[in-house]
Amino acid sequence: MEDDDKWLLAIDLFDEPKAEASSVEKQVPCKFSVFGCQFKGVKGTREMREHMRSKSPQHITLLHQVVKLQDIKIKQQHETIAKHERYVKHVSQVIKEYKEQFDEQRKQVNSQKTMLKDIQHDLTKLRVTSRKQNKNLSETIEELSEKFDQFLLDYSISKADADLKVSARYGEHLWIIRNYSRRLRRIKLGKSDDPIRSDPFYTASPGYRLCIWVYLNGRGKSLGSAISVYGKVMAGDFDPIMSWPIRPQFTFTLYEQNRAASDRKDIVRRRRVHEIKRDHDEKNSITRVNGGIPRPLGDDRSIIVGFDNFVTHEELHTCGFLKSDNIFLKVEVEINV
Repeated sequence: MEDDDKWLLAIDLFDEPKAEASSVEKQVPCKFSVFGCQFKGVKGTREMREHMRSKSPQHITLLHQVVKLQDIKIKQQHETIAKHERYVKHVSQVIKEYKEQFDEQRKQVNSQKTMLKDIQHDLTKLRVTSRKQNKNLSETIEELSEKFDQFLLDYSISKADADLKVSARYGEHLWIIRNYSRRLRRIKLGKSDDPIRSDPFYTASPGYRLCIWVYLNGRGKSLGSAISVYGKVMAGDFDPIMSWPIRPQFTFTLYEQNRAASDRKDIVRRRRVHEIKRDHDEKNSITRVNGGIPRPLGDDRSIIVGFDNFVTHEELHTCGFLKSDNIFLKVEVEINV
């Protein structure tokens, strides 16, 4: 039992018998010493009784403090128990889920065992039948079996290649454009080039290599009044094994900042490359007539796809797209061949 619990053993606190004549006058602590009372006196004397009567309020206060402490401990114990119960409930739920998964896997294993048994049975029958057939029929079965195995192999390779090509045709990149005002000011003063370019990114590995071009001071008819945004296909390490030409679809998203996702009014604009028609030149052509974007040649001559008037400077400042002088711009690209 802890020291704070010893008060539970205290009895006869207010009924102090008179000392007998033969009693040895020995100093003893007050019965409330276990609760913090420092008084000492001879047991059964008037002094001891007077102390017990006069210090009753203090003794009650000490008892109240002990009871309060015990109440806090009880609450803590209840909280601990509740926490343990929640943990036990969570563990029970996890165990239940594991058991359900185990039962499902066991069913699958049993099903596979049955299937394997059927296959083994069929193979046994096939062997018996094969022994009864002539040599030519046996050779025919072996030949068909080899063709079937090759078909499965070719199909698996073809399917894996198709899955790889599909996964390589989608990618996304989030670009944080920092120090917008300083960059724009330098561009207007002719001290910086426009556009600025994001870091290159791949749709997958292997995949197509792309980047984002942003004209902070606009381009074309939007020069000086808007931000122009474009996606660009770049020469990449995997180009020799990718399909060309391609027709990418770019989705550009300018995020409204410091608001809940459900309340944001982001700017989302999509641009698809359908049929690109340009004058055909055997030496200098950068696209194929009606053929999409061809494999890049390793320079900046390939087409950029996007918007001259993606967002006006006024809209950028007044609609929450520019915070702490930073812009959050995301591009998603889907490649069609």
